[in-house]
Amino acid sequence: MPDAIIAEGNPLICVKPSPIHGQGLFAAERIEADTYLGEYLGPRTQDDGPYVLWIEEEDGTIYGIDGRNELRFTNHSCEPNGVMEGEHLYALRDIEPGEEITIHYGPDWEDEDEDDDEAEDEDGDEADEQDEAEDEAMSAIEPAAGA
Repeated sequence: MPDAIIAEGNPLICVKPSPIHGQGLFAAERIEADTYLGEYLGPRTQDDGPYVLWIEEEDGTIYGIDGRNELRFTNHSCEPNGVMEGEHLYALRDIEPGEEITIHYGPDWEDEDEDDDEAEDEDGDEADEQDEAEDEAMSAIEPAAGA
């Protein structure tokens, strides 16, 4: 079984183990800023769950999408390189091959970002271990088909 699974219909992205959490969405090749990366697909829901993306429409209506495609593996970062515009994911900046594609989950995650910073301050080894895991993950990526 390959270390990375290329996203169906999108050779720019793949899914593989993440140093952030579980599985992650990664760049299979270099992605330029503002590139469209895909649509978050799944049934609409009003129930929360691990892969539910909450979207607020212009009129203030909020609904969830229970993710069923590769984009459900997009993890959170307080310094994201991707952004959701409704159900659509775009690159905020250039993303290098093997780099995990992340988004900011929203204001409810601000406290968690601060907790992570405090944990790293108390134990500097955590940041070193994460850097090593990211380096290992980046070296394992397979080139996209036809690249």
